[in-house]
Amino acid sequence: MLTSGEAGLSQMPDQVDKPARELVAASTANRREIEEIIKAEVSRLFGVLDLARAEEVDRLRSRVAELEARLATVEATSDAGSDTVRESTGKAARAPRARGTTKTVKSTSGGGA
Repeated sequence: MLTSGEAGLSQMPDQVDKPARELVAASTANRREIEEIIKAEVSRLFGVLDLARAEEVDRLRSRVAELEARLATVEATSDAGSDTVRESTGKAARAPRARGTTKTVKSTSGGGA
């Protein structure tokens, strides 16, 4: 090419440009194919190893935090009710008796039948 003079130099960019573009296109296609192979293999390994994905772990963390907050609220409400009874009676609160269990009171007035 260089020996043919200026005519050869003017054609040189076209001769280099086309193979360079083809090389870049082939490289891009190969990279995409390798990425897909790697993704498929990683997904397969996650399935085999039964590992949780980050999204699932984040969802479970949020759920645990929500349940802990609800439990703390219930415990605080329960403790506040027990403290009120303890303050007024000096005794800890007891669970209420089930309905329908009443004591029978005997009469001592002496009017026999």
